[in-house]
Amino acid sequence: MKVFNILEHICGQQNGCDSAWCYDKKATEEGKLYCAPADHQLDKSQYPETYKQLHKIFEQYASLKMMQYCKHPYETQTNEALNQAIANVSPKSVCYSGTISLYSWH
Repeated sequence: MKVFNILEHICGQQNGCDSAWCYDKKATEEGKLYCAPADHQLDKSQYPETYKQLHKIFEQYASLKMMQYCKHPYETQTNEALNQAIANVSPKSVCYSGTISLYSWH
């Protein structure tokens, strides 16, 4: 299953990656060098128990059945229309209130 490519990507294996989202794969295809941040990778040989735990979670939650739940039949257009109507009256980027520092009350 292709979803396990994400787990392998975390472990530094880019064989199943797509260059559209994997900087390492894209750099390799372009003949460039990419140095991934060291804290973003999981070494399977150094942490085999962690890898097994993650693999088990992927098996449970990244199954085809669970992925079907992400593709719900409902739409959000009604909610978006309401949000846009409210944002026209009360934009999020404008603040009409402020605070006074406690130290200015001396």
